[in-house]
Amino acid sequence: MNTQLKDINGTKINTIEWETKNPKGVILIVHGYAEHCARYEHVAHFFNQNGYTVRSFDFSGHGKSEGTKAFISNFDIYVAELEEQAKSMVNDYPNIPGFILGHSMGGVVTGIAAARHQLSGINNIIFSNPGLDIVSNQPAILVKLIRILAPIVPKLKTTKLSSEFISRDAEERKKYDNDPLNYREGTRPGFANEFDKAGQWLRENAHQIDQNVYLNYSLSDKVVYPKASEYFYEQISSKDKSKTHYEGLYHELLNEPEKQEVMNNMLKWCNDHLSK
Repeated sequence: MNTQLKDINGTKINTIEWETKNPKGVILIVHGYAEHCARYEHVAHFFNQNGYTVRSFDFSGHGKSEGTKAFISNFDIYVAELEEQAKSMVNDYPNIPGFILGHSMGGVVTGIAAARHQLSGINNIIFSNPGLDIVSNQPAILVKLIRILAPIVPKLKTTKLSSEFISRDAEERKKYDNDPLNYREGTRPGFANEFDKAGQWLRENAHQIDQNVYLNYSLSDKVVYPKASEYFYEQISSKDKSKTHYEGLYHELLNEPEKQEVMNNMLKWCNDHLSK
């Protein structure tokens, strides 16, 4: 595993690469809100064992990257960070099929970049419970309060994200709560507002996505509104798109007791798209 800090727009961004010799494909994992890329090490090792090199990075304000913790003034900053990482991967592995795996917030960032055609050289995208709608399953009064506070005190720490619904595995929830690189303080109104607007934009512009797409989602997800994933899927213009619905699983599909099944399905899809 190689780690380094790369400067993107003046911000040091932590990046990780899990290498395998003579890879048949290379995957860029894009993490979600309040977490960090090293949480996907088990996923990277699984794909390493099956012939893929894996890369990931911490968004600004997350993990080991610089920036105000769990805050962004404009979601386009995240999109630009992903675009730089994707360009780097394509440049370093020019003749090897590239894939992006975006989870939750990372799925929204990935979707926006794809819809804007900012992922040149990468034609295969996997979504894991993308955070397309973060308000519809929240109390209306909380949503209203966040929208009022966002322009006034954008960095104020409000309600804390609970780990209760990230996984049904108690050990995974404990690890999440005790991980010092996870952000475990209150959600900032300015960030929540940007995230919400980004999800709305992607739902309205999903038809601009034409890469090969594999959507993984669960209608039991209580962190984001899961029915938005079904709407999103129907709007995507990709000629090659497929989806898997996991009954009863929580938000972090890759940290659920059934994670091996999820990874096996993702691997099969990747193997089937090495020449596409």
